[in-house]
Amino acid sequence: MKKYFPFNKLLLFYIIFFAATGAVLLILFTDIDTPFSFGIVIGYMIVLLVIFCYFLIKVIVNLRKSASLDIKKRVYTFLLVFAGLSGLQFLMDYGFNQAQVNVYRLAIPFGLALGIAFFDLAFVRKK
Repeated sequence: MKKYFPFNKLLLFYIIFFAATGAVLLILFTDIDTPFSFGIVIGYMIVLLVIFCYFLIKVIVNLRKSASLDIKKRVYTFLLVFAGLSGLQFLMDYGFNQAQVNVYRLAIPFGLALGIAFFDLAFVRKK
């Protein structure tokens, strides 16, 4: 008996999301300036915001279900990676550009450290 590919709503969502990403990139790089393209870009930004909020809530829920030792290890990993990336960025800025130290440039190491330490909590179900 032949098995058919099951309809998966998540797979359909990913296909639509990647198609919309391609459409938005096409709109941005070819400089299409119409009201319809503006609506597509705004709608895409709203979808990105909803996805971000969903993943944030899911990470918080899974973090609350985790053991305290696991939370301590993740916080330690976050602090270690954040300190390393921040130090590397300050050294590169000061060494190559002789620029003043800018606190606003800490957002990239902060986001990367959060992603490295807590990324898997959005996809793994803790029991």
